[in-house]
Amino acid sequence: MLDQDTKRRVVLPWTAGRTAIALVAAAAAAAALADGTAWIAPPEAAALRNPVAPSPLSWQHGGRLFARHCSVCHGEAGKGDGPESGELKTRPADLTDPRHLGRMHDGEIFWKIGHGRDPMPPFSRILSDQAIWHLTNFVRTLPERSSDPERFARLETPAVSLPTVLSCP
Repeated sequence: MLDQDTKRRVVLPWTAGRTAIALVAAAAAAAALADGTAWIAPPEAAALRNPVAPSPLSWQHGGRLFARHCSVCHGEAGKGDGPESGELKTRPADLTDPRHLGRMHDGEIFWKIGHGRDPMPPFSRILSDQAIWHLTNFVRTLPERSSDPERFARLETPAVSLPTVLSCP
């Protein structure tokens, strides 16, 4: 058992030091969230498995959804430079940065799209799970699209041209 003098000289400063460290860490985490630098999906999101296989058809569908719902903030190429990005208090993520997406599982991307975070709306309110998985597949391609856009243009172009239907006057 520690006497009162030992508690005052050793234990209290040690406890106060740990409390100060915890407060500093909490303040840093809050500041990171406030300026948009840290957005972490819950651990269970990483366990979600993507039921939609990545394919040119999925990328096309996801690309249309991205153009309609995401490009206004994230920009056409996903660099976070959309026309509304300058008006936002939190800068949209640069989705072309492989360091950003490379660490995330598909389930985490799906979760972030579905749940949103101010100013990004929760897209699960307007998109089906399947649509969000297509969007996840498309977003996953953005780093490579930015470095090799022709490759994806070739992959997403149908191999067989559909006949043009002419209308009669």
